[in-house]
Amino acid sequence: MSRGKRRAECMQGVDVGGIATGEPAPPSKRRKPSDAGLAPASLEFTRFDCGQAERHVAKAIRIVADAKRVHHCAENTAHYQEVLAAARRGVEALRDARARGVSFNARRAGSRATAIMTASSGGDANAVKNLIAVGTALDLQNSKGLTALTCAARDGHAAVVTVLIGAGAALDLPRTDGYTAIMFAAYFGRLAIVTALVGAGAALDLQTEDGCTALIHAACYGHTTIVTALIGAGAALDLRQRRAGLTALTCAVRYGHAAVVTVLIGAGAALDLPDTDGDTAITFAAYFGHPAIVTALIGAGAALDLQTEDGYTALMHAACYGHTTIATALIGAGAALDLRQHRAGFTALMFAARCGHAAIATALVAAGADLGLTMDGMTALQIARMRKKHEVATILEQAQDML
Repeated sequence: MSRGKRRAECMQGVDVGGIATGEPAPPSKRRKPSDAGLAPASLEFTRFDCGQAERHVAKAIRIVADAKRVHHCAENTAHYQEVLAAARRGVEALRDARARGVSFNARRAGSRATAIMTASSGGDANAVKNLIAVGTALDLQNSKGLTALTCAARDGHAAVVTVLIGAGAALDLPRTDGYTAIMFAAYFGRLAIVTALVGAGAALDLQTEDGCTALIHAACYGHTTIVTALIGAGAALDLRQRRAGLTALTCAVRYGHAAVVTVLIGAGAALDLPDTDGDTAITFAAYFGHPAIVTALIGAGAALDLQTEDGYTALMHAACYGHTTIATALIGAGAALDLRQHRAGFTALMFAARCGHAAIATALVAAGADLGLTMDGMTALQIARMRKKHEVATILEQAQDML
């Protein structure tokens, strides 16, 4: 080998792991020329074997851990079942189970429910009392965040709720989506449970992930007595649901719960708060055709001419969908007749003409709606003719002849 090649090899020093250092190798680590082609390959092969071994060891550790986990879950489930059975037999059976090393807080595999959660959900008040007597934890949560109390409230077991409240269960622990015990009770219409929770001091105005409160739930589903109870306890009236911006009042109006609307109006709920689309209580009532609610809102002083994001008023909705009683009430209350919808520029009369609602067209004409307004160069009469709404066209022709 030439002197230059030997010098280059010497300057390429290789450490014990075969990684080039850029520094001269110590004399003891310099390779002989005959080993030049073998050492790197041998060292790489050694590194490869080490990596394989590490991976096999890691896999073995995972297998052992998984086996332990499965064994623990099976043991936990067995304890859970034993505790639940003992709770149904009595306190002495539970004490015997504890003496054998059984945990009262063992969980069922999957749902992670404890025995007291299952007993509460099933309405077994005696089993719940027995579990409380031996010191079972009350406020553990399952995989969905439910506690014994929220299970009982959701499933309508007032006696169990009373027992758990008396034992000091936390009142406001939420499920993973934010639902608390009082929200479940309000949602499902459980008046006795709502009353018990209110009396115990449950928080009234907590909101779910979507922003619903107990009052919004009660209003939405028409639970008038629960709405009254919550308002009497001081629940906030005008909190908004986050996704759509609905309040308790707009929820009640949307689903036609006139009695709930009356209670909320009497309590002083804001009448004109819009949702995310700009709809207010009265535009919802006109859209869905709830004449009693429209009358109540007019009487309470709701604004008649607010427009949605698309420019609809309550009168336009009534004219478009043929709600004659509502249209007449709005006209009588002084609603503006000739406001235009933003997107297409329709007026209430044009909607009535387009959809063929003769009685509403008659009421609008009699109230003085402008016959000469146009949309894309067309009057209400021309729209009625184009849409072949002959009865409306006749009404508008006669009105035009009288001008």
